[in-house]
Amino acid sequence: MRSSFLIFSFLLIAFSASAQLGLNQWDDGYFYDANGQKVSGQIVVSPSGRSPQDSEGFILFRKDKGEEKEKLTASMVRSFVAGKDSFTVAHAPQSRAWPGRSIDFVKVLVNEPMKLYATTGGGGGMSPGISPSFGIGGGSFGSGVGGGLGINLGGGRGGKGKNAYFYGDNPTALTELKRDEFIPIMTEIMASEPEIVEKIKNKKYKYGSMDQLVLDFYKAKEAH
Repeated sequence: MRSSFLIFSFLLIAFSASAQLGLNQWDDGYFYDANGQKVSGQIVVSPSGRSPQDSEGFILFRKDKGEEKEKLTASMVRSFVAGKDSFTVAHAPQSRAWPGRSIDFVKVLVNEPMKLYATTGGGGGMSPGISPSFGIGGGSFGSGVGGGLGINLGGGRGGKGKNAYFYGDNPTALTELKRDEFIPIMTEIMASEPEIVEKIKNKKYKYGSMDQLVLDFYKAKEAH
């Protein structure tokens, strides 16, 4: 009994440490500041701790390993890329599903005229970082921002809630994607790929299989 308890305690400690490391994971990347200037370095997408501005989400940034880190709030950043994932700043929509602050970061899942964004609820805010990711090539969004987009293939980086999806032609006017609107909205978002649209209409994909749908969408685009 004692040995079983010790093993359980060790596993619990190891799991907690692993989760904390994931929460504060540094990724190579860059951000565009409020003036549109690109700054390269390393970024923590979902840092622990309190934001300098209670109404804004924040990320951690450092020029390189061992250098001083700083908290960058959403009003200081236009958008950023961390690893293969792209994020932009969004204003809170009128939706109970919104887990973030008044100004926060959202992950760009589909970068078409009608865009798809994702958040993951977590604690006192949201955790837009989703890991592990599968790179699906380059792209651009927002104002002069480029980077690989990432797809959630399971597990959140610090997220404690379910994914919430939002759509819109820009991140200042987001609308929650509700389950009963999945087919009409997703066919509009993915209109550039008729084969994918047909599968959506035939219910080959559902709200709960969003990861696979987005992955297949970009695979179809790359096949051209």
